[in-house]
Amino acid sequence: MKIKRRDFLRYSITSAAALGLPLGVVDKLSKAYAAGTDLPKVIWLNAANCSGCTVSLANLVDDSGSGPANVADLLINTIDLKFHSTLMGGAGDTAVQSLQEAAAGDFILAVEGGIPIAFGGHTCLLWSEGGRDITALEAVQTLAPKALAVLSIGTCASYGGIPAGSGNPTDIKTVREATGVSAIRPVALFPPGEDGEIHEHCPREDNQEVSRFGLDGGCLEELGCKGPRTHADCHARKWNNGSQWCIGANAVCIGCVEKGFPDNFLPFYKNRFTTPTNLLNITLAEWRAETGELLVEGRANAGAAVRLTAVDSNTLLGEIQADASGLWRFTQSNVTNAPSQVRAESNGLSAVHEVAAIGTCASYGGIPAGSGNPTDIKTVREATGVSAI
Repeated sequence: MKIKRRDFLRYSITSAAALGLPLGVVDKLSKAYAAGTDLPKVIWLNAANCSGCTVSLANLVDDSGSGPANVADLLINTIDLKFHSTLMGGAGDTAVQSLQEAAAGDFILAVEGGIPIAFGGHTCLLWSEGGRDITALEAVQTLAPKALAVLSIGTCASYGGIPAGSGNPTDIKTVREATGVSAIRPVALFPPGEDGEIHEHCPREDNQEVSRFGLDGGCLEELGCKGPRTHADCHARKWNNGSQWCIGANAVCIGCVEKGFPDNFLPFYKNRFTTPTNLLNITLAEWRAETGELLVEGRANAGAAVRLTAVDSNTLLGEIQADASGLWRFTQSNVTNAPSQVRAESNGLSAVHEVAAIGTCASYGGIPAGSGNPTDIKTVREATGVSAI
């Protein structure tokens, strides 16, 4: 039986990987295979990301016949992947050499993840070359201007995504911002305009809106679904080998493909529960004997002032203000004689709670009450006559 060189090398690569042969062997076979092809060379860089885009690529399944059937078909018959830190056969110097060879000719640059700018880009290192660490920033600035095309893979590379969210200490930039080179965003996957909104193609669009989760078929807009603001083809392509998508699993769309995600799409869920008015309670009251800290927590009306006193002595401990969600927390340091009970007062309401003594010393005396103790240590119960929890 005759077999074509192309098929032989493909089978060899697959077998070598399945048998767990050294990566160098797989890489040599891959090079031999690629030598007989004119497939476009691709350099794929992984910057600040969660590798979710690579996972999606590895899970690629397409039965339509319009593109690669799976990732193996993609890598063998569609592109010549010269560098990818997760998927490539080579590693170390072999991998870097493969990248350099590709970069010397015509190649397509694919970038997954945002590009950290702060600290000279040294929060994201991609490889070592000549004893020097190469940052994602240096890599994209060097390779992007040479590439035939630059692909921003995913939200992080395109818009910054979660790595660029509020509080980002690494000053994440998009590939375009970091390099000045325009990147490609396929309109087929992210159709613009009203007709491209997920909401317009959602099977729940004309259904009654629901006020709680777990109800099949109901529109989730009132629970926070961002479908009306999101342009993507998730409803048609789906995920997990085409088996499911967020809304199909009774979850809301959070707009993860859009510019400004996540900050401009928070909160992801709308609170359908109203906070009771005239609310006041104490959920926790502790005296931590080892540190001398008194801790009291509770709930009140949002923004309400809460006044705390020691029930034993009717001494004012302090005042605290509840936050926007109604939670409040009071701490007092260097408390040597903790009250057995505390009272919270707010807007004419009052709540009382026992103070729990936390720690061996408070409960039994512990080391301070050991042999030779000159201060005559007593437990909280002995000192107050009040039973402790």
